Amino acid sequence: FFWLALNTTRPIDTRRLLPATIEQGVAFMPGEPFFPVPVAAASALRLNFSYAAAAETRRGLATLARIFREALGNL
Repeated sequence: FFWLALNTTRPIDTRRLLPATIEQGVAFMPGEPFFPVPVAAASALRLNFSYAAAAETRRGLATLARIFREALGNL
């Protein structure tokens, strides 16, 4: 597992980005549930590569990067 903290000027609720990534065949665990107190937006996520081949990992990371860039552009 990898913990990824997005370097943004404004917090991003990663729960809102999950449906778009799932539509593209990529999933991640939003970071918000892992915080000890409720947060509106954590700009963090957990990634798991346990069963992914190298090519799948590259495709998944590229998909995440594209969707996150699009989301950041809409803030």
